[in-house]
Amino acid sequence: MQKNVLYQDILGYSQYLCSENNSGYVHDATVPVCYKIDPTPRTRPNAILSCENFNGHLLRINTQRKQKFVEDLNLKGTDLIGKYRVDGDKTSGVWKFSDGKLISEFYWYPGEPANPGATSIGLRVAYMGKWDDIAENVQHGSICERDIEFE
Repeated sequence: MQKNVLYQDILGYSQYLCSENNSGYVHDATVPVCYKIDPTPRTRPNAILSCENFNGHLLRINTQRKQKFVEDLNLKGTDLIGKYRVDGDKTSGVWKFSDGKLISEFYWYPGEPANPGATSIGLRVAYMGKWDDIAENVQHGSICERDIEFE
């Protein structure tokens, strides 16, 4: 029984951390992750800055569980947005996350990456959460993530 009480405390605290300051983040306990879907069209640098303004970063899809999570989000397109930017950048032919770690698992839609000049990762709405290579200077929606840190 003690274990269940501890879990509820952790879950409640995680939800609190995600929602503090009315930042728009939502907690998902299955992953666990704090995330925010931002449909505002932004270039990669502006999307990064927007996430940082709310103590986050672009969502890092670094586990199969997190990939399944984004596939289950059923992202919606708008007249302006058909893709959502996530963390991942290609430099000198190598894909890395913004924290410098190499991307070791890729979840590309079949036929992707297809654009040799594209250096970022996006989730195309029509691809149901699978990856698409996108240009850094083209405006897309974005998905931000806030790390859950216990002191």
